[in-house]
Amino acid sequence: MRPVTAKEMRALEMNSEYLGLSRLQMIENAGRAVAEEIGKRFSPPCRVVFFCGPGGNGGDGFVAARHLAVSGFDVEVILAGSESEIKVEEVKINWRILRSMRSSLRLGIAQDSSQLSEKKEANVVVDALVGYEGSSSPTDPAGC
Repeated sequence: MRPVTAKEMRALEMNSEYLGLSRLQMIENAGRAVAEEIGKRFSPPCRVVFFCGPGGNGGDGFVAARHLAVSGFDVEVILAGSESEIKVEEVKINWRILRSMRSSLRLGIAQDSSQLSEKKEANVVVDALVGYEGSSSPTDPAGC
């Protein structure tokens, strides 16, 4: 199976919305699927750290983190950026849910890596920073 391009993904999402599947449902489904996959490979109380951006991909990460936290995983979520950068209402909703769960998981906000107060150690690290909205592909500065 070939990967879906950014243009194709946006078209799929637009068609899904047109057919009645809300963005909130899509974020919930994507996040739950990530949590289920992690749950198949690891067991509580494994430590899972999520690095989430303020966009839709971050919203997927917020949902996955919630599902894992209620399943007994040791979960930490780091928002890369600030709360004010969360513009999509469905992502805001899921961020507010996480904020209300502070007794079940840890939340952090980092504008850049210098704001990470300690080295993050985890059994699983989830990159929910940039989805298809990114303007360019990630690069490998070491040229590997």
